[in-house]
Amino acid sequence: MILGLAACGGWHVLEGSGDPAGCDESFEDHTLVGPASMEELRALSADDGEAFAAEMIIASLPDPSIRKVRWVDRSFYRFHDEWYWFRLLNGELACGASTDPIGGLRFSTVPEVYAWARDEDVLPLDLEWVEYEGRDRLYSESFYALAFTVEPRSYGTGAVRWRPEEGVFALELWRFDTPTDTELALFREALEPVLPAPLVIDP
Repeated sequence: MILGLAACGGWHVLEGSGDPAGCDESFEDHTLVGPASMEELRALSADDGEAFAAEMIIASLPDPSIRKVRWVDRSFYRFHDEWYWFRLLNGELACGASTDPIGGLRFSTVPEVYAWARDEDVLPLDLEWVEYEGRDRLYSESFYALAFTVEPRSYGTGAVRWRPEEGVFALELWRFDTPTDTELALFREALEPVLPAPLVIDP
């Protein structure tokens, strides 16, 4: 591992350490990896109703040998890219990406990252401030490129919504996401083994 030059505020890029297959699962990143029970998915969701939605990030979507479904704790994260940069800013690989992590920093929560970033003139990675629903938020374009525009896409993102009247989970993707039939098949292949009930993908 080669340490990059210090950039600002004591942080530095851990150059040459990015590896999509290398991911330390002992780091607490507030996701649940793999199979989940109904109770676990409900607890991780942001919904109080019966028809709750559990959000996920499927890392290494095209590669079944290293692919993992990560259920996102919505009480910890508001946006999917927060998981990506939270790991990287803590010196950890973002599972499924080859992005070099950042050394010299340590955060326990997303608000801690926000408080730190507001005092920085230069931010690491490709982090930038953008306005969303009238508030500033930290944003990583590279995460969304990996999730939506690169081919093949590295990440599958979205949610599965429980339909209690049917006894199934329905895949929900973002309105701007237009996956191919092949990509939808990868979503199904990844999700069906880790869900506690059948999955449907509506046309």
